[in-house]
Amino acid sequence: MHRLVEIDIARGIAIFFMVIANYSPYFVDNPNIFLRLIYTFAAPLFICITGFLMYKNKVEKNYGWKYFLSRGILLVIVASLLEIIVYRYYPLVSFDVLYLIGFCTIIFTLLYNIWKTIGPSFLIIIFSFTILIQTLWGYNHQVIEYSLGSSVTISEFFKVFIRQSLLDGYFPIFPWVGIFVLGFYFYEQNFKAIILRFGNLWIVLFVILSYFLMNSGKYVRNGYGELFYPPDWIFILWALTFIFTSWYAIQQKINNLGFISWYLEKIGKSPLFFYILHLLLIDYLWKNISLTSFALSKKDIYLDFALSVGFTFLLMGIISTYFERLKKTKRLPFIIKFFIGS
Repeated sequence: MHRLVEIDIARGIAIFFMVIANYSPYFVDNPNIFLRLIYTFAAPLFICITGFLMYKNKVEKNYGWKYFLSRGILLVIVASLLEIIVYRYYPLVSFDVLYLIGFCTIIFTLLYNIWKTIGPSFLIIIFSFTILIQTLWGYNHQVIEYSLGSSVTISEFFKVFIRQSLLDGYFPIFPWVGIFVLGFYFYEQNFKAIILRFGNLWIVLFVILSYFLMNSGKYVRNGYGELFYPPDWIFILWALTFIFTSWYAIQQKINNLGFISWYLEKIGKSPLFFYILHLLLIDYLWKNISLTSFALSKKDIYLDFALSVGFTFLLMGIISTYFERLKKTKRLPFIIKFFIGS
């Protein structure tokens, strides 16, 4: 199966915005609405691309359910270890992005079979059910997390986990599984033609819906300012047009941007490793350095922000170059390929 350079580049773009979004809470107190919109770019694009690539692997390599189940379980284990080591919380409850991807991977064969049976109607069902449970249950913008060592009963833990995994977590199943499944659609050639044909329309709709999204009164959660708390119908519509617009841009010779394309392609090949790396850098380096930034001027805060992000991108570029050589090694152990991308 050949690699799609434009997909690696698009994933590199998502990583770029992910780093900016996740560094922001440690440097920028109360980011403006345009920064918050930029922060929002990473998750929909990355999750949709992940769905696309899994669908592509299934079709072209014919992987069975055991393959996806084992990888999904491993992703959940990694997510749990990160929550314990980085955030010092009991795992699972927050239902952050790696839990979502792990869950989607575990049930991928089921999602694939449903998609092959009912197609795009599946998306309508997921998004409609999202609006239904948000209406019936309400939305709690305060994410419940339990510090290690805190007292919590199993029944309370399970109750909170169910609600946050479905509705209130950072990346709840509804609607984010729909964003993941949307990636299946992009593998279909006829849909690619529709995206390219109506490219200007997606751009116009994206601009209009961005205006409404920025004025929809979204919550900031623990400093994280992405405009999908809650991921309501405004966000769902915005995410769809953003993904369509991004996919249109991906097809417009995005791999002809010289060094920028080369760099984004390299970091886009190792998303899991760089996700883990930037979280560790935040916790063990930038969080401690940035504590003094709030006593400085606003200009200094943004300078610290830019320097920390710039250093991280430089480090990613160096590491990704090493990974390119490492991947040429014959019989590379599975666990290394899992973390650095194969």
